Amino acid sequence: MGLFVSLVPKVDPHAPAKLWNNFSFLLMSLSVMASGFGDRVIHLAALTLLGANSKSVDGTSLSAGLMFFFFLPYLLLGAPAGWLADRLPRKWIMLACDEARAAGLLAAFLLIPVAGPATIGPKEAWCVFALVGSVGIFAAIFSPARNATIAQIIPADQLPAGKAVILGITVAAALAGFGCGAWMFDPASAGTVRAGLVTAFLFYAVSGTFFAFLKVRRRGDRLDGRVATGGRRCREIGGLAYVLGHRAVCRLILGNVLIWAVAMLVYNAALGLCKVQYGLPGDLVIRRYGVMAMLIGL
Repeated sequence: MGLFVSLVPKVDPHAPAKLWNNFSFLLMSLSVMASGFGDRVIHLAALTLLGANSKSVDGTSLSAGLMFFFFLPYLLLGAPAGWLADRLPRKWIMLACDEARAAGLLAAFLLIPVAGPATIGPKEAWCVFALVGSVGIFAAIFSPARNATIAQIIPADQLPAGKAVILGITVAAALAGFGCGAWMFDPASAGTVRAGLVTAFLFYAVSGTFFAFLKVRRRGDRLDGRVATGGRRCREIGGLAYVLGHRAVCRLILGNVLIWAVAMLVYNAALGLCKVQYGLPGDLVIRRYGVMAMLIGL
């Protein structure tokens, strides 16, 4: 009897729950999935509206321009967004960003005509770039708040796994957005773009409300019971000093810059390959580009 009891694994009643039993972590996963999906659908919708499939339009430059306007806020607002996430309730920042993106998509949905081709005129092109840029602004504000909130909803020993899962879900959702958008949009039908925009709108609007139900621990408290010390200014200066004082971290940052720069070149080149190298007809350019982008990301 004693041998049998010794073989039964002991259960620690104070042990943290597994990631998938963490309700807040599940809500966060669903929300970042919706954001990743919506961002890529918007990119393909913008290419369709701007006529990237047309032979008279340089689709590669157009795709590069859209990505520039989307990612420029990450460069300009990265540090201010981190400062904001350190001073305002993070879950409400994420909710506001998702609902703001949803509002922009709803406005674009209402402005696109119900019937006729999806391509718009050159005079209205600025509206598309403004929409992509505004989505990029809220995405740039959203990202630091999301990364900081993960540490407030899961224990410290689960942080590597939790962040890896969130990143994997974000990438998978982006690939799904490319794949769905590729088969959804038809340059000859404005209705297909409207359908794509209202789908992304629903993803943002519904999933954004999930953040209101996150159970976030107080910022100063560590999930292992210890309390962080030092003021906000000390933590910010210490964080910068840590990065500058550790060559491995600097190399990691530079490596990320190099990898993402090359990735953007490949993504933009894919559109040129579809149109120029393979000579695909206009109605297949966006579709094949979406499939190629999904496979490149995979």
